[in-house]
Amino acid sequence: MSEKKKRLLAKSIYNTVQQKSVENMVKRELVLNYSYDNKVAIAESLASRVMQLFDDYAPDKKSIKPFQLLWVGVDQYDQQGHSKTLAQTAQKTIVVGLWTKEELDFLAKGSKPSSLLPR
Repeated sequence: MSEKKKRLLAKSIYNTVQQKSVENMVKRELVLNYSYDNKVAIAESLASRVMQLFDDYAPDKKSIKPFQLLWVGVDQYDQQGHSKTLAQTAQKTIVVGLWTKEELDFLAKGSKPSSLLPR
C-alpha cells in the first residue's frame, strides 16, 4: 500500500475522532444551537474559555485507581445511524476496570496473572 493510501485510510478512520474533542463539541453546540453561525470567532473564544474553566474545575485525573482507565464511547440512547456521523453522535465517558476485585485478591495472594487467562 502506498504512503498516500495509508494517510488517506488513517485520515478516514481518525478524522471523526479528532472532531469529537470537547472544545470542538462546544463550538459546534454554540454554532448550531445558539445562533453563533455568523459569529464563529466569538464561538471559538467562548469555547476556549469553557475549556479553561473545565481544566480549572474538572475532577483530577488522580481519582482513577490503578488498573482503571477512562473509555470514551457512544451513548446508547444516541447511536450513529442513517446519515448521522460519529461527530454528531453523543459520547459517554466511563471508567473501566481492567481487573475485578476478586482477580486482584487472587493476584495479591501470589498467583500468576497468566493463571487468570481462559484456557
